[in-house]
Amino acid sequence: MDLGALVANEGFPPTTLMLAYGSGAVPQAGYANAKEQPMLDLVLVVEDAVEWHRANIAINRSHYSALALGGPNLITKAQRMAAGVYYNTLVPMKSSREGGGSRLMKYGVVSRVDLEDDLNSWRWLYLSGRLHKPVLLSAFNSDSLQSALRVNLSSSVRAALLLLPAEFTREDLYLAIAGLSYGGDLRMLFGENPDKVSNIVRPNLARFDDLYNPILKDFAEHCDWNVGSDASTEKCSQDTSMATRRLLVESLPSAVRFPSSDASPGKVLTNQLRSVVRKSSSIQSAKGILTAGPVKSATYTGAKIGKWAAWQATKWSKRLRP
Repeated sequence: MDLGALVANEGFPPTTLMLAYGSGAVPQAGYANAKEQPMLDLVLVVEDAVEWHRANIAINRSHYSALALGGPNLITKAQRMAAGVYYNTLVPMKSSREGGGSRLMKYGVVSRVDLEDDLNSWRWLYLSGRLHKPVLLSAFNSDSLQSALRVNLSSSVRAALLLLPAEFTREDLYLAIAGLSYGGDLRMLFGENPDKVSNIVRPNLARFDDLYNPILKDFAEHCDWNVGSDASTEKCSQDTSMATRRLLVESLPSAVRFPSSDASPGKVLTNQLRSVVRKSSSIQSAKGILTAGPVKSATYTGAKIGKWAAWQATKWSKRLRP
């Protein structure tokens, strides 16, 4: 999928980077029989949020809730709350209408400096968590952003190593990485498929390889890989000595770092991750009522809950099947 071509007709003001994530951009299990294309989830990275929203309101006022009546400064204040991203949701894509379709998109706007902060520190583990998984990226020209993206991936490997046992498979590693930002997320209580993490990872092992192979070269001293035929048989024997564990802990992002003397770093890290994600997801969910407006917010939430109920019904029918 050519992301630039896909959104070329949407009329957005210039951005530093565009990225697309979720099932609408990268295939996930469980959507093969969907009657409609999944909504396209976008994030637009901008340099000056106030000026960007000023231009976008002039072009795409219908995308915004009544909050836009307060102007771009109020929109930007709302954006910088919690995860630093402002979402417009359930927006009909112009390109799909021209082709006779009716695809929807949800796009978030984040300033480059706020995104880099989350990538480096995991302050919110919101967009940084989405970028632990394969996504679609447009071309961009920012050394600081490129560096922050790599730091984020390296941090996810460190965290996963602390959570995994002494021996694990490549698939186990990717499952651990993909799950870092879901523990504590309110959406996982209702609204998201309980099998979300495995549905992301298992159909996309090659994409995870492409994303993480360059990063894993930096962890050769921590992990000795045995050659296997696939991701479920290729195993790593990692160094679980206290010295290595301490080094991993001390290199974690600042928002989840803790005293390296703790004897159970995996448990402590799990609690740290849950705390950060719970805070960001709860505030971001509440903020969504303002940014989307009550009607769109109710529609979006209702659709999520409906899917969750369908997944639960399918799971129970399989369990009860003779």
